[in-house]
Amino acid sequence: MKIVKGLTILSMLFVFNMVLFINITPSLAADGDLIVNGNVGIGTTSPAAKLDVEGSGNVVLNAGNVGVGTTAPYSKLDVDGTISGQLPRWTCWMDETSGSRTNPSTFTKSSQSVWTSFGEINFSFDNFGTYSQLFEMKIYAPSATTVTQKVYYVDNNAYFWLNGTQIASVTGAGIKNTTITWNLIQGINNLKIVLNNSGSYNHAFALYGDFFYRYPTLRYVSP
Repeated sequence: MKIVKGLTILSMLFVFNMVLFINITPSLAADGDLIVNGNVGIGTTSPAAKLDVEGSGNVVLNAGNVGVGTTAPYSKLDVDGTISGQLPRWTCWMDETSGSRTNPSTFTKSSQSVWTSFGEINFSFDNFGTYSQLFEMKIYAPSATTVTQKVYYVDNNAYFWLNGTQIASVTGAGIKNTTITWNLIQGINNLKIVLNNSGSYNHAFALYGDFFYRYPTLRYVSP
């Protein structure tokens, strides 16, 4: 990990395998801001956008703001241009062989999709078949953290799993007001939600409560 304070850089900035590479000699900025004219690569030496993030690594600016493509950053990270990276998301799998799955370990994964989300899931389908769905997300917690969400609607049933253990279930189609409590451990946590549907006319789920704005120390981990 490289600690950076008050650097003005007029070319590329590369961060690769937790090391900061700068291809020119930097100069100190009086206000402590980090200014970059060019692209910034984190985990890549060939950034394709103003900010291109791949893999993991740490860069700490212990004072001031970071500007990419701007010489007047107004926030901790100010990017003037396109950002290439990965937003938090649920990975969603379909099980077309059963509409009654409750356990991720018995799930037969078929088609896959990605739902960009900070933790919430909210959808409603008409004429949905007799299928089950599996939602997966990994979250890093720097310390043990209790996170809550609320289920306001489900059709038919939902089963919540954390690090291989079922922690809750919400069953029976209809309006709900059920709190789900995720007791995250220090380190990487595997969150999984199994939804099933008997093939009735409607298939719906309303899960509210984000992970990352309310709990800013948590970090999304890509699959």
